[in-house]
Amino acid sequence: MEDWHMYDEAATVLRWARELFPEEEDAARLLVEALSKSGEEEEARKLSNELGPRDDPEDLMTHAIAQAAAFDYPKALELMARAIASGLVRVPPTTSTSGMRCGGLNGWPMTQRSG
Repeated sequence: MEDWHMYDEAATVLRWARELFPEEEDAARLLVEALSKSGEEEEARKLSNELGPRDDPEDLMTHAIAQAAAFDYPKALELMARAIASGLVRVPPTTSTSGMRCGGLNGWPMTQRSG
C-alpha cells in the first residue's frame, strides 16, 4: 500500500471524526497533516487557515507545509521562521552518560566533553 493511500484513508477517518466531534481541534489538526501528505493541498491550506497554528514548532511546521503545498510561500516562510524561533531553546543542557553535554541548537551535542 502506498503512503499517500494511507494518508488518504486517514483523511477520510478524520473527516468523520470532525463531523462527530466538531469541537475537537486535535482531529482537525491531524486532518491538515493527512491532507497535506495525501496530495489535497488546497483543502489542507483552507483548514490550516481556519485553525491557525499553535506556538508548538511541530504544529507550525505542519501548517507551513500545508501553505507551501498550496503555493502560499510567504505564509509558509513566516510559519517556518516562527517554528525555528520557538524551537531553538526547549530545555536546559544535560550531560549524557558518555559525558557529552547536550543542549546546543535543538538539543544536539555540543563539542565540549566533561572531564
